[in-house]
Amino acid sequence: GSTPASGTKLVLQACDAASAAQHWGHQTGNIVNALTAHDCLDLTDGKAVAGTQLQIFGCGFFAGVDNTNQDW
Repeated sequence: GSTPASGTKLVLQACDAASAAQHWGHQTGNIVNALTAHDCLDLTDGKAVAGTQLQIFGCGFFAGVDNTNQDW
């Protein structure tokens, strides 16, 4: 597993308990990637429509920004 970059699109894969990139936690209403601890599950371009692909993106709450793209 490599470290994901901000903007990396998510893909479904078979579970791998040894892959830190597949571990996520919930913090302050956001879903945070355990590998980086500062990247969140993000709704790409804020488009809440069917077919929009989710991405990894820097967590807004660390910068004091209320990013509704990351509220889950």
